[in-house]
Amino acid sequence: MLRTLLANTSSNVVQFLVYAILVFVMTPIYVRELGEYDYGVWQILASMLGYFGILDLGLQATISRYAARFVGLGDRPALTRLFSTSLIMLSVIAILPVLILVVLAFASAEAFAPGPNSTEKYRLVLLLLSGSVFVMLVSFSVSSFLEGLQRYVIKNNIVMGHSIALAFAFVWLNDHFDPLILLSVLSFGLGVSRLLMLTFVLFWNSKHRLRFAFRDADKDLAIEMGKFGGKSFAQGASATAESQTDVLIIGALMGPQFVVFYSIPDALARYIQNLGWAISHSFMPAFSHLDARTEQPVVQSLFLNASRVAVTGLWPIAAGVIILGDEFISLWIGEEYIEGNEILIVAMTMYYFTPMLNPFSTRYLTAVGKHGLLAKIYPVRLVSNWALSILLMFEFGLLGVALGSLLPQLIVTPIVAHYVSRALDIRVIDYMKAVFLPLIIPTISLTLAITILQRYFGIEGFLALLAVAGCGMLAYLASYAVFALSKGERRLLVARCRSMLIG
Repeated sequence: MLRTLLANTSSNVVQFLVYAILVFVMTPIYVRELGEYDYGVWQILASMLGYFGILDLGLQATISRYAARFVGLGDRPALTRLFSTSLIMLSVIAILPVLILVVLAFASAEAFAPGPNSTEKYRLVLLLLSGSVFVMLVSFSVSSFLEGLQRYVIKNNIVMGHSIALAFAFVWLNDHFDPLILLSVLSFGLGVSRLLMLTFVLFWNSKHRLRFAFRDADKDLAIEMGKFGGKSFAQGASATAESQTDVLIIGALMGPQFVVFYSIPDALARYIQNLGWAISHSFMPAFSHLDARTEQPVVQSLFLNASRVAVTGLWPIAAGVIILGDEFISLWIGEEYIEGNEILIVAMTMYYFTPMLNPFSTRYLTAVGKHGLLAKIYPVRLVSNWALSILLMFEFGLLGVALGSLLPQLIVTPIVAHYVSRALDIRVIDYMKAVFLPLIIPTISLTLAITILQRYFGIEGFLALLAVAGCGMLAYLASYAVFALSKGERRLLVARCRSMLIG
């Protein structure tokens, strides 16, 4: 189990790094080629795609959880029923957003167009988006099943390959087509290709001998999945809608041209959370598998140790983004995209990092079917986000939108942390001592190192930025090794480093 978890988590982290590199390389290209208006439209459409993704009714987490549970129980016929049932359910669900987008394309495409002469262009983009939504929702059944079977590595390789292909195809074909239409065509075409490859992998050489047949669909299982997925839906729909809210609010009330000034720092801060989700993703089916075998002490130990490692790795990244985020954006895209809004990156980083203080909480609660609180509290957080973002936007502009997201997050996260601690029978104070207390001195060391180097040497380019960030990370790691690790852990670390050097 541990070896599988390490392989899956490593694959998720590699996928995250590939995405981060693609965003770093491609965002300036997209902004330049699309222009601020079409780039804002593309961000709005991406947010709409995210909203339609919540129509899975919580089935992604449900499929992954049930697949892992049935494997743990050794129930092969149930796996076949699960796959056929989930594929039919998601295919039916996908019809609704397709119809909505088709109607929107023919009835309101001019709302996206800057002038009457370009309406047809945006109508075509909306129609292509409808196809992408259908493919995305159907893909959820296949990709979630692969996750439940702990086949993250091959799934991630396929997804990464298609992401890289999209970037190369855009750069290669951009001079010959309208950039926005090209992006829409590529997203749809590569989405179909990705679905076909994932399906082939799921069936090819599968020891579980999966198949799809209408007669294998199970009504009782569908009802059970619907009940379980309803809680996941309320949780996931609220979280997804919340992550897309800010862009839609800015686009609707301030205009698409303002979206770029928010989405660029948002993209940088969001990758902290994305890395946390990448680290914790494969643990949900693992928790479910262990719970099916009633191995609670193993779950407690896994949760606590994994949390310590994850937070220790994410903490300095968040601190680095807060300190150096404005410098990075100035070098990356241009100082005009952050000038006057330096504190915006601080608020965004705090918003995305706060849930990562307990990164495995939602994974565990979903795995053991105790995510009812999340289904109740996340919609409240979503509504509060909407209301505060709109209210504060009129007073503080883009910063107000970020603060409107941050404030509810600061209230909800401690509540969830307390709830998961009770479910695991782990005291909150013990979690804080194990995870947060060792980070105080390393964080001070990191902050001092970066601040001193930034003040006395300055940052004139990416190499200087990387050097300053690297020195800060070295100070953090050295302090952590000295002040946070026990003597036994230090001896083990030295022994492993020595064996790696010798090997």
